[in-house]
Amino acid sequence: MNIALLLFFFIITCGGFIKGLTGFGIALVTIPFLSLIIGVKVAVPLIAIFSAPLALPIIWQLRQHIDWSTAGILFMGSLPGCYFGASLLTYLPETTLLLILGCILVVSSVYSLSSKSTLFTKENLPSSLLAGFFSGVCGASVGASGPPVIAYTSMLPWSAHKIKGTLSCLFLVQLFPTAFIFWHKGLLTEDVFNYGIKAIPALIIGTFLGMWGYHLLFKYNINFHRIVHAMLLIIGFKMIYSGIL
Repeated sequence: MNIALLLFFFIITCGGFIKGLTGFGIALVTIPFLSLIIGVKVAVPLIAIFSAPLALPIIWQLRQHIDWSTAGILFMGSLPGCYFGASLLTYLPETTLLLILGCILVVSSVYSLSSKSTLFTKENLPSSLLAGFFSGVCGASVGASGPPVIAYTSMLPWSAHKIKGTLSCLFLVQLFPTAFIFWHKGLLTEDVFNYGIKAIPALIIGTFLGMWGYHLLFKYNINFHRIVHAMLLIIGFKMIYSGIL
């Protein structure tokens, strides 16, 4: 087994761990590194398609905590957002979009880490649709649909179980329009499926290790919300950095 393949398995396992621990972040963790090994045109559809079903054990584990109606509203909002984001990409450079999204994430994360109360008292239709819309915009323009809805749900007085379960449900459903777009653009190549089959064991191992880690967070009373906001802050700075380069 060569070094490149070992690195591939290690990166995929780490991504699966983050997915199992928080319910999001696998693409932002894996794609920058996988792109150096297998290329971005293989890495993006590989992670998008083969990591989505990993939400199933998370959904089953947290099924009693999922807000199904909010997940549906977020998804409906993301559909026109996808179209708008694809159109926006033709007019604005990706670096500009990364800077805008990165700044929003940094500001919202700093606010949430420093504030003693949530920004929203409860979920509502306009805010949910707007968060879903921006999720679609970001997914179609910069390949990162998660941050807007993660930031939104983390500003609600929701439990960690409700956030993780609801977003896992949303990301699973988003697989279908995403897969169609990749197929339409001819990105579901033989290489994607070959690497995808190799990635499945590492994805499964990493995800279940992350789910075990999630259990330990509550066993030892570690603040899940602060971990989420800290990750969003890091992701935001990373996007700003990528946008400046």
